[in-house]
Amino acid sequence: MIRGECVDGQQTIHYIPDKLEYKYTRLIESRNGELPAAETCGLEDDEEDEAADRVIFAKGKRKIFGGRDTEAFVPLENED
Repeated sequence: MIRGECVDGQQTIHYIPDKLEYKYTRLIESRNGELPAAETCGLEDDEEDEAADRVIFAKGKRKIFGGRDTEAFVPLENED
């Protein structure tokens, strides 16, 4: 769904995904103002919680091209 609104004299257009709009509509229509229980969880039944996405922080500037500066690399955890 695409919804537009006027804010401070400027027209803004928002795209609202159908799934989110459905949940919002159910929230508004419910009497107590609470969302119903989740229909599914973030993981499927056959999946396990894995730390596949890891964030690695570095100190200082790293060179985009050329050699790597190993002193600037500081891992947060050991990778096995």
